[in-house]
Amino acid sequence: MANLNQSSSSIQVLKLSKYMISFGYFLMGIIITATMFLTNNNNFSIVSYTLLSEIMFGVIISSLHIGFSIFTFPGNSSTLDKLNRSLVGLSIGNFVFYFLLILYGAPFLKSIHTTFFFGFLLSSMCCLPPSILLGLNPQNWKDLFFTPNHNNIIDTCTTILVVFSILGAWIGAFPIPLDWDRPWQQWPISCVFGSIVGHIFGLFICSVYSLVHKEKKSM
Repeated sequence: MANLNQSSSSIQVLKLSKYMISFGYFLMGIIITATMFLTNNNNFSIVSYTLLSEIMFGVIISSLHIGFSIFTFPGNSSTLDKLNRSLVGLSIGNFVFYFLLILYGAPFLKSIHTTFFFGFLLSSMCCLPPSILLGLNPQNWKDLFFTPNHNNIIDTCTTILVVFSILGAWIGAFPIPLDWDRPWQQWPISCVFGSIVGHIFGLFICSVYSLVHKEKKSM
């Protein structure tokens, strides 16, 4: 049976060239960016189809991160094990983010579907990548986000992606209460857009960081 609570000490990131890791993050950023432009140019914008956009981008981002994990650290566990951890982490994160959004003022009954799937989108950005990497052991997550010294590039980049995704969603909430009467001010359209843009920025930053990062020499 797959061990969902694996120890962080057992994580073995494949010693790939930093250029390959950088290219992986860059490619994910390009794919998500291109998807945003293509859907908008084909009258399938986030404003007009908010719910479908949340689902579509959540699925795309989840698939990209799962594929990236298989490419980057294949020896960590089997593909089936990664899928198991990713689905469990994605599901738990979905409900956690949904309740957090409600606590922070999202409509409880109105727009319940878009709020729930906004939680799904955030979970695909913030919960799925760490779940694949660390399993569901709370101590591993605590070490990842609150320990300044990470073990490898992927640890740091995972933290960057989470921070920028949440920061983008938070910034996206600023225009909602303003009296501009724009269609994109309806909940949670600007937050969805902000979180996706934040995630894209995070991916490009990870791409650059992977190139300049220097591994610590083992004693």
